[in-house]
Amino acid sequence: CTAWSPDGTRFASADKSGVLVIWNPTLGKPIWSKRAHRQHISSLAWEPMHLNQGKCERLVTSSKDSTCKIWNVRTQACLLTLSGHTDAVECVKWSGHGFLYTASRDRFIKVWTAREGDTLGLLVRTLKG
Repeated sequence: CTAWSPDGTRFASADKSGVLVIWNPTLGKPIWSKRAHRQHISSLAWEPMHLNQGKCERLVTSSKDSTCKIWNVRTQACLLTLSGHTDAVECVKWSGHGFLYTASRDRFIKVWTAREGDTLGLLVRTLKG
């Protein structure tokens, strides 16, 4: 999966080995890369620019290991790990109001606070087909 930073200065990619790479798109070279998850990364989302004073430093990853992680791409640090799903997290989205939405194979969509990592609740629980 891939995602452009909101300011267009960085590009993120992730793969099935759980490696997250932050790229300098002008040079076409990686700025850094690291093993971010134990299983493959399924989705990426940058924090909206207006929520972090235009710094574009935070990125969230979701994984088949049933967690999501918030990263500071400047320091390469994992700031927070979101755990609570019981199966692979297929998608993560960062809202314009500072919440994270995660969709999992456990058939739950959860809403989280991006600062504390608290689960605010379940948005949807899908039914078996």
